[in-house]
Amino acid sequence: MAMSLFHVDNAGTLNPLRETPYGSDEELQSLIAAHPALLGGEQDASGGWFALARRGPLPDGATRSPRWSVEHLFLAQDAAPTVVEALRAGDPRTHGDLFGQILYYAANAALWWPGEALKAAFAADHASAGAQDDKALARIVGPDIAPEAFWDQVEANLAAGRIRMVLVVDEVQADLARMVDFLNAQLRDAEVWILEVRQLAGPSGRLLQTAIVGRRGDVPAAKAAKRAPSVRGEARAASPAASTARADPASREAWVSSLRARCDEQEAAVLDDLLRWMSEQYGATSVSSEPPATFRLSVKEGGKDRFPFGVTEGKAAAINLGSLSATRAYEGEDARRSLIHEIAAAGLPVSDADLKGDLRIPLKDLAASTVRTQVLAVLDGVIETLRLKEAPSAFLS
Repeated sequence: MAMSLFHVDNAGTLNPLRETPYGSDEELQSLIAAHPALLGGEQDASGGWFALARRGPLPDGATRSPRWSVEHLFLAQDAAPTVVEALRAGDPRTHGDLFGQILYYAANAALWWPGEALKAAFAADHASAGAQDDKALARIVGPDIAPEAFWDQVEANLAAGRIRMVLVVDEVQADLARMVDFLNAQLRDAEVWILEVRQLAGPSGRLLQTAIVGRRGDVPAAKAAKRAPSVRGEARAASPAASTARADPASREAWVSSLRARCDEQEAAVLDDLLRWMSEQYGATSVSSEPPATFRLSVKEGGKDRFPFGVTEGKAAAINLGSLSATRAYEGEDARRSLIHEIAAAGLPVSDADLKGDLRIPLKDLAASTVRTQVLAVLDGVIETLRLKEAPSAFLS
């Protein structure tokens, strides 16, 4: 079914939006310079990025003559320097040239950008007349981060090679994605990823669709690029609710990445283990549209999709008792109550007061591997039971 994308403005006017190529590399580069939050790839994931230099001259070798020019140098709230290069699909430069250039910048970053030079660049671009640099920095990265500690960490990151390299493109191409995956497999402290920024334009303005691929811990870039849909002719971007409900693979990965970014180290480890378990169940995954939004696993039972388990935007594992109540195996209250008691036996403070709601377990409560293993063993039993009810003859021999 063909679909189109429209924007209804505040005056009630219906405006068609069509995917529109960028007119030049400069247009794409200026977009990132004006809106560093795009580097986060999704809403509320800006990471405190701020531009530090645009087309800054880079010294060449011992003579330190300005031969090279980097498109963008950003810093993030975690004090990790981020080198950004932009490339349109129609750019005559080859991907090899682009990679060589960005790696050259990263390899020489500590030499080219000493701490005092970075602070001076920040003051020139961000400190208003008469304002102190420290106050300007606090407005961006927050008041809880001591300025001297921040700049010391920046220098330490540069010295250790802890640098992000972000390739901003209007379309992820397969060979570029493969190169990113290869580099990330070899790199220890540095990281490379691709930020795709597509634009749809119309009389009322433009809509931007972003996706990050290749980020460490996410799905491999080549795999994501192969599955990522074009926005051309699709209505998913029309509203957040529609985007969440339909949840194509690229948006699912973006949703999970956004959740992971909000987790602390302990919660992120639990999240990754739960996602690994979900991937081993060979069921489909989607993001629910009902609040709280949930990255959920579906399995077939009785010819229908059931959603026994998921991870919510509130950083909790959720066993969907309501969905299970519609299955033959768990339609009885005693079966669901028994399931809750099995979960409680792992040492978790769960209640059987609501037998048709979500049984939510904070990720932090699953930090102990023994607890998590016991809970996942119970869930293994649930999945197996549902599948036995779906096709019992397949398991009888």
